Amino acid sequence: MRRRALRAFCALLACAAGAGAVGQGLEGAPPVRPPVKPAPPRQIDPAIDTGLLLRPAVQTGDEWVYRRSTGRSSRVMRQTITGVNEKGMTLKTEDIGSADSSVAVHDRDWGLLGSGFNDYSPALAYYSFPLYPGKRWGVDSSVSNFGAGQSGRMKGEGRALGWETVEAPAGRFLAMKIELLIETADPGDPQRTLVVRERHWYSRVAMRPVRVESEATIAGEAPRSETVELLSFRIE
Repeated sequence: MRRRALRAFCALLACAAGAGAVGQGLEGAPPVRPPVKPAPPRQIDPAIDTGLLLRPAVQTGDEWVYRRSTGRSSRVMRQTITGVNEKGMTLKTEDIGSADSSVAVHDRDWGLLGSGFNDYSPALAYYSFPLYPGKRWGVDSSVSNFGAGQSGRMKGEGRALGWETVEAPAGRFLAMKIELLIETADPGDPQRTLVVRERHWYSRVAMRPVRVESEATIAGEAPRSETVELLSFRIE
């Protein structure tokens, strides 16, 4: 009987010792911390963002009102996106105060595919997104006028120079300054060349240029200058 009682007592001591060891293990373990949630991405105000200038997310209904001046005359025009798909977008231009209007087709980079009677292949590349200071791209498009049955080629280069702050009637904008040089020949007289130099100030906020300065020179003639300024815009 004594031996049984002793064995039972030893068993109880063993259980108690084991329980104590487990308890000590739990108490000595490092505390479990809840998982750390990742910080939300930092939102950058597009009005001051000087990062990569990406392809604009244009939508049907987006609208811009511009004033176009030559020094001798000026006109105000409203431009509205009337359709968008994966390949491009349709832009309607209306002259304010008249019944005149026209439609142009652009790709999603604002490259010109068709305007009036002219078709461009590939699209006339005013921009090459994404844009950043120092980027260059080539311009090389065939143009055909199906109304007159003529064709030609437009070649040149575009350059993104850097970010500048520019004033326009629509407000003050941080804009990417872009220079374009495009040359083409008169389809009726290949010796008669047209050289166009343009400076665009493209705004991330407006998703279009807020100012354009253009100078066109036809061989043997005085240069013709034009300025386009953004008066207002509405983004859907």
